[in-house]
Amino acid sequence: DLNDLDSKYWKCEVCRIQKKSGVFSYTFGMDDICIFTACIDCCVTRIALKAEADAITEEAKIKVKHAGHPQHTLSLKLRPASIFCDACKTKDEGLFYECDSCDFWIHKTCASLSSTIHLPNHHNHPLALVYSLPEKFFKLAYYCEFCSIYIRWNDWLYHCANCRYFAHIRCALTAEQPSIQR
Repeated sequence: DLNDLDSKYWKCEVCRIQKKSGVFSYTFGMDDICIFTACIDCCVTRIALKAEADAITEEAKIKVKHAGHPQHTLSLKLRPASIFCDACKTKDEGLFYECDSCDFWIHKTCASLSSTIHLPNHHNHPLALVYSLPEKFFKLAYYCEFCSIYIRWNDWLYHCANCRYFAHIRCALTAEQPSIQR
């Protein structure tokens, strides 16, 4: 009987997947008339996405001071875009901060880099994040330990001053872990 089959299943109006009766759902309606039914998975996902969007919207209202660009404040832009980042010197898509006064842009991820990292191939000391090559190293040419590209004075780097070890932030963060010998 077709009516009997219809009462055993219902379709989520968000994911369009047929569900068995008894599966948790949210039903929205007016005056005891069902207008819209969604499965709990879709509702939880939507609630989480809304909470994340609300948090990003609130974050965008705050002017940020960043040590990597101390002369001006930065604002989080709410639309992901493909930008050339002044911190990591790459073009990636995502959320970003824009300077309120000049042409400075950084990825949201670059704005929250760890101040120190430990790399498996540099056991001696932690590497410190710096927003430009320290002035005492200006006289000699230095190269990234990973990509062997020349370090410019305005590159954001992870470095060890004791060992004169320099790595572009992107190179250091994507460094391969050492293989395990057996």
